[in-house]
Amino acid sequence: MKTQKFISASLIAVLLGGSLLYSSCGRMRMSDDELEAVSDNSTAAGASQEVQNISEQAFTASGNMSFRGSSNNGGLSSCATITNDTINNVLTIDFGTSPCLCKDNRYRQGQIISSYTGKYRDSGTVIATTFNNYFVGVSNTSMNQVTGTKTVTNNGHNSAGNLNWTIVAALNILKANNGGTVIFNETRNREMIAGESTAFIFSDDKFQVTGSANGTTAKGDSYTAQVLTGHELIRDMSCPKHFTQGQVDINVGTKPTMTLDYGSGTCDNTATVTRNGKTKTITLK
Repeated sequence: MKTQKFISASLIAVLLGGSLLYSSCGRMRMSDDELEAVSDNSTAAGASQEVQNISEQAFTASGNMSFRGSSNNGGLSSCATITNDTINNVLTIDFGTSPCLCKDNRYRQGQIISSYTGKYRDSGTVIATTFNNYFVGVSNTSMNQVTGTKTVTNNGHNSAGNLNWTIVAALNILKANNGGTVIFNETRNREMIAGESTAFIFSDDKFQVTGSANGTTAKGDSYTAQVLTGHELIRDMSCPKHFTQGQVDINVGTKPTMTLDYGSGTCDNTATVTRNGKTKTITLK
């Protein structure tokens, strides 16, 4: 399974109908607000991870149109135009003004704009990203708009010999069909645990993600999300859409903690949500 996962409306309906918790007052259902927090956090975190993947691929693919359309480029497509202004150090990825179907089967349009101080994989490089009318979605008729900023700092190789980056993002996700706005703030570390030696092949890349996020749901409820130590998120780029393993604790206000578990490494579209010993399997979109 992969980085960032989108939870469907049907999933929410299943959870609302069948996920029961025990408290001192007896049984109670997970609230709609809590389930929306899980869904909105997954949507925003997924969008953030995809932007970083696309940026790295674009730095590599810049100037090579055939490479952009190859199977190695999950977030790119032959309909994406990449412009690298090496005088001002600005890279622009333009998906056009109508939905562009990319190799990861997501539609995108608009621009991702990144200013940079060096190459993506060079130690010390800082990449600051903004957006211009940028939308992404699994359908060309249901696309979320992404606004805000994201800064990625290359920390070089860590004690394990792996490249790693510090990620700081403040994003707004304007959900499709007037679904409201998700506010998403994250501070994470992204460590490359496989694939560094093959710069032009992305399908063998694997990343480990740690850190935390917070924000508000589309309904305005505050939440926090913390990747659990010892259960770090794994993004295997051979699996196109979702994290393949790892656990995240999610809290909405003062309500009991929910744990989202992406599994143990299998590439699929399922995960589980657990609270107070009660677990439900969910389908990721």
